[in-house]
Amino acid sequence: MDINIIHHVSLTVTDLECSRAFYRDILGLKEIQRPPFSFPGAWFGIGESQHLHLIVNDGNATFRGSKGIDTRDSHFAVRVESYARALEFLRAHGYREDAGELELKRMRLQPHAIAGFPQIYILDPTVTLSKSTPSPSTESPFELSRFKQPASASKRCADAGA
Repeated sequence: MDINIIHHVSLTVTDLECSRAFYRDILGLKEIQRPPFSFPGAWFGIGESQHLHLIVNDGNATFRGSKGIDTRDSHFAVRVESYARALEFLRAHGYREDAGELELKRMRLQPHAIAGFPQIYILDPTVTLSKSTPSPSTESPFELSRFKQPASASKRCADAGA
């Protein structure tokens, strides 16, 4: 077997519109056409051939609960052009390093991470921890981490302004 790239990552969500707004408006992903499955969801294009699939699952999925950012939990990464610009953009959208541990707009920064590149962690309003791990060069990975979600995701999404 010769694997070239990851085709897609699927994330389970409970509030599709809230998650759709996060990936579109905060991460800047472009929504793409999705086949007419029998369950709700949304697809986003990443780069030339990779996808992010949001899938609504109302009862059987594993969600993050009331846990804050945990840098060792599951996640995936995307690259951004500039760590500094990504940080500036997130701050302009209300993300803060000093936000409370369970606040959706909390940012955890690791500018001198052992991995060899700076890291920024943020939470998706309904499913995910996002980890930005950019290098001091022009390329910067940005990681999204999959965590358990509280039952009150819709309220949290509304409170976060997503």
